[in-house]
Amino acid sequence: MKKNILILGGAGFLGSAICETLKSENILVYDNLLTGKKSFIEAFAKFIEGDINDSIKLARAIVSFKPDVIIHLAAIHHIPTCDQNPIEAERVNYIGTHTILRLLEENNFSGKFLFASTGAVYSQNLSGELFEDSLLDPEGIYPLGKFSSEKLIHIMANKINYEYCIMRLFNLVGKNETNSHLVPDLLSRLKDAENFLAHGNLSPLRDYLHVDDAAEAIKLWIEHEGNTSNIFNLSSGNEYSVKEVINISLAVTEKELELKEDKKFLRKNDRKEQHANIDLIRKELNWRPRRDLKMAVSELWSQIKSE
Repeated sequence: MKKNILILGGAGFLGSAICETLKSENILVYDNLLTGKKSFIEAFAKFIEGDINDSIKLARAIVSFKPDVIIHLAAIHHIPTCDQNPIEAERVNYIGTHTILRLLEENNFSGKFLFASTGAVYSQNLSGELFEDSLLDPEGIYPLGKFSSEKLIHIMANKINYEYCIMRLFNLVGKNETNSHLVPDLLSRLKDAENFLAHGNLSPLRDYLHVDDAAEAIKLWIEHEGNTSNIFNLSSGNEYSVKEVINISLAVTEKELELKEDKKFLRKNDRKEQHANIDLIRKELNWRPRRDLKMAVSELWSQIKSE
């Protein structure tokens, strides 16, 4: 029997990948389209345009659709935007989560609930692999909102009879990216670059995962019968420096450019590394990443060139 799956904030980057991966199910996407695009998901899902804090419209969607699974992706993801608009970021990223959980309580939701968090909740002072029980110490508006939402989900779980999971996402890469993170920004600049490429910090290490691998992990959690852990790191388990990402991007785009440091791309507070341990999700969901960074960059580059 098909499941009814409600994806909040589902018309964006990860949401569109999830829709395609779960296309055999009944999917309803609820999104305000500030960054998402209806064209990303219209082949796979029904759609309602709405704000996450419009409790009346969201409640109507929940009551009429009767979801078996709710995937909560709705957030302002772009860190500079969060830093420049902290009140709006809190309204969406934290208060929005509270609105959802309150409606689930009021409507006696008893299905599965998945929340997309971030690897940035871990302390920047940690070195080596990050485990699900590593020290949490978010620095910045965006990770603080995710951290606070995680806490709220734990608290509300005692009031609501549902199975929940928090996926701590690290750095997703692939087509339909809607925020100017490192790889999409880099490829967009490479499209028009002729002689040189400006860059910022080259040494920070990040853990990158193909967005379709992330969507498949979420599908496995939905299909899993029986209890699982409530928190999983979701990433590739491999680190790449910014310089390595640039070199992969240059190879994919077949560009030969000089690299020049530009102060406007330098970050004052840039964590040195962010390496996820993914043993837990491998063991419990029998999941592993099947695509590499070069594949993700290639797919995104093909999309950027066609636009």
